[in-house]
Order: sequence, then structure tokens, then C-alpha cells
Amino acid sequence: MAPEVPLTDTEGKRRKLSDFRGKLVLANFWATWCRPCLVEMPELDRLYVAFKDRGFVVVAISTDVQGPEYVRRYVAEKGFRFPAFSDPDGIRAGIPFRLVGVPTSYLIGLDGTLLGSAAGPRSWAGTEAMALIGALLDAAGARAADVERQTHSSERRK
Repeated sequence: MAPEVPLTDTEGKRRKLSDFRGKLVLANFWATWCRPCLVEMPELDRLYVAFKDRGFVVVAISTDVQGPEYVRRYVAEKGFRFPAFSDPDGIRAGIPFRLVGVPTSYLIGLDGTLLGSAAGPRSWAGTEAMALIGALLDAAGARAADVERQTHSSERRK
């Protein structure tokens, strides 16, 4: 399972990573001072927009210590559409993940299972990343459809 971590959204509300259970999550740790982070953020935004209606979410966790208002202004200025969060203590949220630097991303399944990680910047809007997220969402949809069919089948036999 992915670790439970405290987050603060850009409106100052406390959240937890588990609030996104039921969605495929790409938790991305980043900072405004990190050039590689800033290069990959537009790609994360494109990935999010491509799959958000299918149950995918990018959870962008800033390690900047300036707080949620600073993160909110930065994300708004850049026009990013994914949900952004502030780690209340800079890198506290990264400790359970054994975070050693930014950017680092963690892919978390619908049930909260940690599926994989990527340290360093990635081409999130590239063919490989798009295919991976699409395939995971297709597989999750197929499993949900199988459960639905089995449920209806057993109800008809009663």
C-alpha cells in the first residue's frame, strides 16, 4: 500500500493521499526552485487532462516551505489544471516514500497499492506514459465490468 501522507490543498484544507482512493493516482513531488520539475509540469498537466475523466488524477505535492498560498499562486500563474498540494513541513510527506529528491513520482492503483515510482524528470505526455496510464485505466474498467456482470448474473439466478 502507498503510505498515508498529510497534505494541504491550495485552499488551506488538510487532505490525505487516501482521499483519492478509487482513482489511479500519479503522486508527483516537486518544487518551484527545481528546474527539472518545471520542465515536466506541463507534461503532467497534459497527462492529467487526457485521462481525468477516466478516473486518473495527478496529485502534485510541492515541497516548497512557503505554504499553500504560494503553491496556489504559482500553479494558477502557470495555468496548470491538476490538483496541487503543499507538504506542510517541506518534505515530511515524502519521508514514508523514502523520497530522496525532486522530481519523483509514484503511481498508485485504485485500491491504494503502490504500483511503481520514477525518480527524476519524465516525458509524461509522451507515447509510453500515455499508453501506460491508458492500459491501467482500461484494465481497471475491465475488472469493474466483470464484477458488474457477475453481480447481475448472480441476481438473475435468484
